[in-house]
Amino acid sequence: MNYRTGDIDSRRLVNLYKEHISDVSSTNYPGVYPGQNYEWDLDDFKNVGGGKRLRECTNSLEQRQKNLKVDFQYATNEHVEFDLVGVDASIANALRRILIAEVPTMAIERVYIYNNTSVIQDEVLSHRLGLVPLYIDPRLMEDAPADYQTQSTDRNTVVFSLNIACSEREDAAPGETDPEKLYHNSNVYASDLEWVPQGEQVKLKEDPPRAVNPKILLAKLRPGQEIAMEMHAVKSIGRDHTKFSPVATATYRLMPHIQLLKPGDRYDESKRRVEKLEMANMEQAERFRDAFQEGVIEIKKERGKVFVRVKSPRRDNVTRRILELPEFDNMVRLGRVRDWFIYSVESTGQYPAVDLFHVSTNVLRQKVRNLKAEAERLQREWEGTRDRARDGSCWAQSGEVNVDPTLPEAGVPPLSLRLDHIYQRAAARVAAKIDDSNPTYHRLPQKYRNRPINHNPIIPPLPITPIQRKRTFPTVPTKSPIDLLLSTVPTDIEIASPGHILDPWRPDIQDKGYRERFKVSPAVKGISKEEAAEAHRKHIARIANDSRAIVVYTDGSLIHDGGHNRAGAGWALYTKGIERAIGSTGLGTTAEVYDAEMTALSKGLRCAIDFFTNTHSYHIDTHTSIFLFSDNTSAVRSISSAAPGSSQSESQDFLEVARGFLDGHPQASINIEWVPGHRNITGNDRADEIAKAACHLEPQTPKTTLAHYYRTVKKSLVDAWKNAWTETPRRGNYAIADRLPPSILGSYPFRQYDRATLGLITQVRTGHGHFGEYYQRFNIPEPYDCPCGAVIQTRTHIIFECPQYDEARHIIYTAAPDGHIGTLLGTKKGIDGLAVFLRQTKAFRKPPTPTPTSPPPPLAEDDPAS
Repeated sequence: MNYRTGDIDSRRLVNLYKEHISDVSSTNYPGVYPGQNYEWDLDDFKNVGGGKRLRECTNSLEQRQKNLKVDFQYATNEHVEFDLVGVDASIANALRRILIAEVPTMAIERVYIYNNTSVIQDEVLSHRLGLVPLYIDPRLMEDAPADYQTQSTDRNTVVFSLNIACSEREDAAPGETDPEKLYHNSNVYASDLEWVPQGEQVKLKEDPPRAVNPKILLAKLRPGQEIAMEMHAVKSIGRDHTKFSPVATATYRLMPHIQLLKPGDRYDESKRRVEKLEMANMEQAERFRDAFQEGVIEIKKERGKVFVRVKSPRRDNVTRRILELPEFDNMVRLGRVRDWFIYSVESTGQYPAVDLFHVSTNVLRQKVRNLKAEAERLQREWEGTRDRARDGSCWAQSGEVNVDPTLPEAGVPPLSLRLDHIYQRAAARVAAKIDDSNPTYHRLPQKYRNRPINHNPIIPPLPITPIQRKRTFPTVPTKSPIDLLLSTVPTDIEIASPGHILDPWRPDIQDKGYRERFKVSPAVKGISKEEAAEAHRKHIARIANDSRAIVVYTDGSLIHDGGHNRAGAGWALYTKGIERAIGSTGLGTTAEVYDAEMTALSKGLRCAIDFFTNTHSYHIDTHTSIFLFSDNTSAVRSISSAAPGSSQSESQDFLEVARGFLDGHPQASINIEWVPGHRNITGNDRADEIAKAACHLEPQTPKTTLAHYYRTVKKSLVDAWKNAWTETPRRGNYAIADRLPPSILGSYPFRQYDRATLGLITQVRTGHGHFGEYYQRFNIPEPYDCPCGAVIQTRTHIIFECPQYDEARHIIYTAAPDGHIGTLLGTKKGIDGLAVFLRQTKAFRKPPTPTPTSPPPPLAEDDPAS
């Protein structure tokens, strides 16, 4: 990552002078300066230039577009150097400290010495063993057990052994003095550590645990000396002991800044800054170059003149030697960029060096999440609202998180997230649906009291407000429960009326007087779209010959533009098969396609009636029929209901216009019909084209529709659930299968299979089924062994090893070619293969228990059979 010296804002610089340093302090909020707008914007914060030069401007908009960049200069498995730009020193140092002390690794923790006759003491040898870097992926292991004597398992402990003895070589040459040639095993190296697989660790045989550097010398032996010991390695972090630190060094320094200045007024440097500086001769240029580290300054000759320019400032260590040379006084300004950090990280081998930065950022993000969660918990305790909202027996019984893995499988989110979802939907009902006849309406914040007053003569009285007595102690201002409830609802949310939309003495559109002249025809179940499209074409062909028919195709569209979804509505009017009029309107970024469809139907009806009114031939013939076609069956059903939901105002407007038209023209009719979309129907395709273009139009009266708000709330529930699922550590037998992100529709097998197959798949994935491993874990009095002779009947044994199912094993390896049980239980392809395997075999089914039969009665002495 390169830059030109003039591109760096002076406020980002720490200035270096001959005998002092200035501008070392950061602002209270890093990167924030007085008198400018710093409203948060994620896109502005990222603003990654894609290879363009780093740019800092002083106006309020561009100043906050501070680039956050990570640029790797070079990387090997052992060493990496990268630039981190656009963060405060506190963040940079936090990452450095995390690299050193909080990235988990594996190291030898306990050493059991059976025999040590070498000259090195037991304690010293154990310490040396602990400092040997081990090549073990810590992500495959659990944290070190609290009580290693009773809780050590194959999931948290890796066992090594060292059994070595020194003896004389019989083939050693006379007079030989080299111990390597005189003795066997004269030196004990890290390569002599032998890994002893335990339990499920056999799956690591392809890339076994071992020392990172096999040539580390542990001890020296002579004939008759031997070492016999067992070592247990566990997972921990460098904060516990430095042997767990994954880095040998992790350092950073600030990017040097070298500004060349041409001769002139020393108090006005802004006009003297240059990219290249002219020197008197080559000797002077060489002296200027030699005052810096090699490669920092380069000399160029142009048209007989000698110039120097800054080639690579990152190579300089800012010794300030140039400032001590009088001939270059006031010709250069030195500094460092306070938010540009050059990192150098050297790995000890457990991780590739390039991965260490990613791991450290994940640790930092988890710390931020934990801090945020704790702050939110303290806020909830202080306000008390969460405790009241979640009061009840179900909370006490269910707890904060889903303990049962089958709940996410069935699409049941954690209770806390579900309550948040209900809470936010209830807030929308309060803000959008109550009117001035409800006492709560008069308690709403003023910004939400935006519906027209009904002037209801009978308004329930407000509750009596108690007298506020003077308090003798200071209080902390708090928000009311209604303020907290509405904090998630936008102030421009659309208003919905829960009452009747028209005067009660006027007949409804569904009444008998209108029923024959107002018809709604939604999609018919059991008919394919191709069949429906063919029927529609025949219907249109008949209508095209009717001079009294007005046909309007309507459509709504939603496109992704500029990081947002934008909705638009369009309609096209036809008579006798000829397009007569079109119209469109934009709904902006706070509406859904359903709202666009409803708007198109409402506006399309108005367009048809305006055409009827303004066309003389239609105005005379009152037997006109208006046909409205839409490819959204939900909108077709809802447009005439005016239910208190999203786009109710469009439905109200539609019904008011329809009733006025039908009342004024007793022989006219209105027909609303569903038409299959994207089936080469000319009118529908035309309306779709108009609607897509309308998405770029700005709305005349922007508002947040209820459908958009509910979708946003639902999306926040799903995103929060997925984040919680991602951050939750995987434990237990289900951990290896828990790879599919949760969904409110239920997991993939939950949606895909019948109940019997789903039950078997769930038993296998959770490890709770009819096999020996489960019986042993819960002390169930059933056989632990497998009929094939295996000591413990595990699910891995049944699926991959048991000879009883060899004929169907090709199904398993087709679904999971790598032969890993996680691939089989945690991917869609693997689960499909497991389902076929279970259907073709008797695996994981409990054998039927034979029914005991009673013995025959004894024969009597006089029975002939005796």
